[in-house]
Amino acid sequence: MVPIHRTFDMNDLTKIILCVLLLVSVISLWKIFTKAGRKGWEAIISPYNFMILSKIVGKPMWWGLLILIPGFNVVLHCWFLNRLGKAFDQKWYFSLGLIFLPFIFLPLLAFSKKEYIGAENITEGPLFALYNKELNGFLSSIIGYIFILIFLLASGLIHWIFPNNKYMYANLLEGSESSLIPFFDISPFIFMILIPAITMRMIAEERRLGTIELLFTRPITDFNIIASKYLAGITLVFIALIPTVIFYISMHFLGNPVGILDDGATITSYIGLLLLGAVFVAIGIFASALTSNQIVAFIIAVFLCFIFYWGFWLLGSFALLGKFDSVLQYISLTYHYDAIMKGVIDTSDLVYFGSVIGLFIFAALTVVKTFKS
Repeated sequence: MVPIHRTFDMNDLTKIILCVLLLVSVISLWKIFTKAGRKGWEAIISPYNFMILSKIVGKPMWWGLLILIPGFNVVLHCWFLNRLGKAFDQKWYFSLGLIFLPFIFLPLLAFSKKEYIGAENITEGPLFALYNKELNGFLSSIIGYIFILIFLLASGLIHWIFPNNKYMYANLLEGSESSLIPFFDISPFIFMILIPAITMRMIAEERRLGTIELLFTRPITDFNIIASKYLAGITLVFIALIPTVIFYISMHFLGNPVGILDDGATITSYIGLLLLGAVFVAIGIFASALTSNQIVAFIIAVFLCFIFYWGFWLLGSFALLGKFDSVLQYISLTYHYDAIMKGVIDTSDLVYFGSVIGLFIFAALTVVKTFKS
């Protein structure tokens, strides 16, 4: 018999590296839990370890169960790691290391001389404190829940209940193939109304009540004021999108054969929709900064959202301006959103979304600075 010699390939090396990194992470978490006054074995039983981690960072244990929610678990995981670094008296840049390079920074945290200072001694920066205030303002009142409910109700009725007709072809059950394209086509128009409705009060209400002047007297930068409101708005949009994962699960199993749904295009479409929502939030905050009247802010925001999403693309489609038509279409949100929906995230599309967001955040910041003069 001829002996069989198995060659050592890159897949074997990758598996070995992953096993080593996993072992290092487990040992590090064991050590971190013991430094925080917990039992080491509690770090290796999931999802119980996240429940204990919630307690370590100063939140109720049931928060750990939220890690089971698809999509939201990514945000919650980053938040946990950020709070974990602060619970051991680490700086903000160390928390970033825990989030983006956990295999390096978890061992550093575990075997450093830094001791657990307790969740009650965690100090938050002004940006995070303002962000918490804004987000709690949404979630502790009926405003945030109405936004989420209307979005889900409108999406549910349009895509699952209302039959297709000559004006709208959006019912997912009546389609000829398993696809979520109708959902991603209609959602921007729902966001175009709902997002300005929640952002119209962000600065306009502060101006009307005079509380914006109170913020100026505190050691808080104008950027922190705008950024906290912006991040709270994006968080609410993200929370509203989480339940729509049910649409994906349903279409995945309703397809013939099961699983024929294009998972890659669906994931990139969700990313594109979130980016689109982020742009609408930036536009809404800018509109809210322009006036103390919430209704006026709402109208301005809806108009700008329509122009940037649909208006420029429509103007370019009329073929009246020669080569400038393609420029108009390129600067529209529709052009880049449709490109992402095809399943490919190009750097140019990300740069475009980031540029538009930055433009309106800068514009809102410029308007807010004029309040002091």
